[in-house]
Amino acid sequence: MIRLISTDFDGTIHDPSSVPPIPTELVERIRAGRNDGARWVINTGRGMEDVVNMIRSQGIDLFPDYIVSVERHIHERRHDDWREHADWNEACQADHRALFAKAEESLDRLREWVSSSFAAQVYDDPWSPLCIIAMHASDADRIHERIEEECLRVESLTVVRNAIYFRFGHTRYSKGTTLGEIARLLGVKREEVFAAGDHYNDLSMLDGTHAGQVAAPSNAIPVVKRAVRAAGGYVSEKSCGLGVVDALDFFSRPTIQSS
Repeated sequence: MIRLISTDFDGTIHDPSSVPPIPTELVERIRAGRNDGARWVINTGRGMEDVVNMIRSQGIDLFPDYIVSVERHIHERRHDDWREHADWNEACQADHRALFAKAEESLDRLREWVSSSFAAQVYDDPWSPLCIIAMHASDADRIHERIEEECLRVESLTVVRNAIYFRFGHTRYSKGTTLGEIARLLGVKREEVFAAGDHYNDLSMLDGTHAGQVAAPSNAIPVVKRAVRAAGGYVSEKSCGLGVVDALDFFSRPTIQSS
């Protein structure tokens, strides 16, 4: 039984090259799950307003029950408004402030190395004092290796990667731990949680720790497919949103027990 559905947004339920970008079949499948009592969370690296505007732009009349923004902040929908999970979000912000102060030297070292070694975009934003956009996938792989080495120097520092984009965060706050917190709030067991994603920043909710039913569409990167299979999950032969529909149907099939 699926009582909580967690989906990444870009590349998992949303494909800008398709018409419509979010398949009607997926909207109706999630609507049916909601009618049966399940809850839906969009778990994304996007900012909160960005997600809401993207959904509205699709003309979809179905909004999630929760949005996890920038892989760490939890927002609950109440009618037509959104309410922050204050305890979680405030602790998250405080822990990140303390972490980034402690990691300043390491982040400065990385900033200098990336700026001098690659034609990459290097900047800061409200969520990370160092963000990086590599020009090429091969550059991103080299940058990722160096970042992981540097993260070992600072307790609780981790990198969040999506394709050629990087930002930094606290190991306590991820797509996986936010999903676990929402499940706790709802009283949902791990075995009743479904999660689907396609990229590096989805790995923490696809390793079987916080969701007992994990999936990836066919367009997921190889490391995600390997993680899903290792967790006993399902890798669809269909891409993006249709792959999520396929996975939801797979996990909803009755189990045939031998006598």
